[in-house]
Amino acid sequence: PVGKYRIADKNKMLTFIATGAGIAPFRSMLEELFSSEPNVPVMLIFGARTEKELLFFEEFSRYKKKSDLFDYEYVLSNPIDRKKFSNIGHVQEIIMKNFDKIKTGDFYVCGNQNMVKDVENLLKSNGIKEENIKTEKFGY
Repeated sequence: PVGKYRIADKNKMLTFIATGAGIAPFRSMLEELFSSEPNVPVMLIFGARTEKELLFFEEFSRYKKKSDLFDYEYVLSNPIDRKKFSNIGHVQEIIMKNFDKIKTGDFYVCGNQNMVKDVENLLKSNGIKEENIKTEKFGY
């Protein structure tokens, strides 16, 4: 609400990690990046409980089709139709699956405070410096 969560450096790889309504600030950041072609790789990792909570799916899928520099992965922790979705679990698993690809840039993490804390710890334990992790926590 105070507008302090912004991209610090648009010249580094950007990895956005969100759960639930934590996707909101990344949507506007992506709109800004896609107002012109991004010049660095951008990855969005979004976690939701069910497919009904997979916000802005079509919009993010369009960005993925528009740019080879944008990658979008989502994961569902409790999908309604388990046969339809291959990514079942949590954002932490998607981070580790893609870690070699994303480890060189900045990480922006927003959502449930427990997820944010877990992701911060995961990134730090894998050698990511604290200054490369930007967070916004819900629930305080």
